[in-house]
Amino acid sequence: MVRHVPSITPLITGDVAAMAVRITDEPFVIQQSGNPVRVLHPIDSGIDFYGDTLFTSRALYVQQPQMVQAFVEASLQGWRYALEHPEEIVDLLLNTYGVNRSREHLLYEAQHIRTLISPDLIGIGHSNPVRWQMIADTYDSLNLLPGPFHLDAFVPPKMDTVRIPDWLKFVSTLTLLVLCLFMVMIYRQHRLNQNLKTEIRVRKDTESRLRLITDSMHDVIWVMDENFKMTYVSPSVERLTGFEVDEVLNKPISDLINADTRRQLAQRIQEITQINEAGRTGSECDELFEFEIQCKLGRQVWVESTIKFFFSAPGIIATIYGSTRDITDRHRQYIELKNLASMDFLTGVKNRRIFFEKLQYETARFRRHGTPLSLIVLDIDHFKKINDRYGHSIGDEVLRQVVKLLEDEIREMDTIGRLGGEEFGILLPDTALEEAHYLAERLREHVSEYPLEISGVYIPVTASFGVVQCEPLETVSSIYKRADVAAYAAKAAGRNCVRRQMPAMIS
Repeated sequence: MVRHVPSITPLITGDVAAMAVRITDEPFVIQQSGNPVRVLHPIDSGIDFYGDTLFTSRALYVQQPQMVQAFVEASLQGWRYALEHPEEIVDLLLNTYGVNRSREHLLYEAQHIRTLISPDLIGIGHSNPVRWQMIADTYDSLNLLPGPFHLDAFVPPKMDTVRIPDWLKFVSTLTLLVLCLFMVMIYRQHRLNQNLKTEIRVRKDTESRLRLITDSMHDVIWVMDENFKMTYVSPSVERLTGFEVDEVLNKPISDLINADTRRQLAQRIQEITQINEAGRTGSECDELFEFEIQCKLGRQVWVESTIKFFFSAPGIIATIYGSTRDITDRHRQYIELKNLASMDFLTGVKNRRIFFEKLQYETARFRRHGTPLSLIVLDIDHFKKINDRYGHSIGDEVLRQVVKLLEDEIREMDTIGRLGGEEFGILLPDTALEEAHYLAERLREHVSEYPLEISGVYIPVTASFGVVQCEPLETVSSIYKRADVAAYAAKAAGRNCVRRQMPAMIS
């Protein structure tokens, strides 16, 4: 193996298609056509493999090391020259080799190749053994390696074109020791100035490298002071929020979050400072937050932030460091899955489990605050005959349309649930028995007023209703049982009517 180029094949998605492409090339064509582009980098999912790697055989490396070394040096020299003179290389490709691409396209490709290679951070041609070992372990876990794999046989040591004699090594070592002693003497004489110069140089170099890294990251890196104002934020903040760096610096974090998120963060930060003040943490504390932020044009984005708090004294925050990434898609999928797990797949209302959880919550709230709580249980009359006569698909549509009729008449705070088959429950917080009985009569009339039209067939539908009001010592089981008994009484009375059960003696 003689050199490598970083992998440059992410997944790019547009409005209607997804494809694996080279990030240095195809996005230019897609952008020129006026189509939106979204780039999904493999490294975001833990895939960090080398690509476009040049190899040589072990035999050639052992037999002709000079030729292999010469090829390596020539290749690296060519890459260095190409990265330093992109316009000259583009002219060569167009004028000499007749490449069938525009000058702008080739310059775009040259710019993105340099970004991926990052020659200012990593030497051209550098091959990281740790990364190769990770790749080998991945293939081994998938049983794609033919047998035991030894990295030493795959990545050779760096080749030296000139052998250094032992006497020269000895002289060099001795000279180095003399120079070290001399430097120690200089250090003792000028230690204050030297320390200051070294610290300034190291800080500038570290800051430069750090900014180079953070400027190329998708995540937003930021720093806040003790007043929760941004003292540093990486340029990727514009990609996430639409705000430029200057619009965010020295602004409090509260300007970027809505009121609910502001209250939640304030409460959690207060808890963190109290825990630190009580001595249950050291001078540092790590936290992971998920919250919603406000973008420049009013768009809301869900983000995940990894935050490190530094304390200058117990309970006193000095500095906050963090990194933030967009998790809007992940959050939306979570909400969708949560909704799917809580609803009846046929009618779209709450399923039996979630309905009874809501009933449990409302009965507890009723006992705490004393506000009235009522429950309606209804059963569609002769539903089995509808299924037998028209088929189950028509029966399913009858259920859906009846639910739509019910939803048109109830409040947003009320809850409808499918309790099983053709039986439904309606939970009415802050509603007394008389009001619930009136609502049940209105629902009964609304359902039975007109036949339902389904696939050109008019089907008359009625329902029987049972209404109860929750009593102070009543359980979820007992209130439902009373409502169900009332609905059964309505059926026994000839159907298409409402019956309510007055409070029983409950001990």
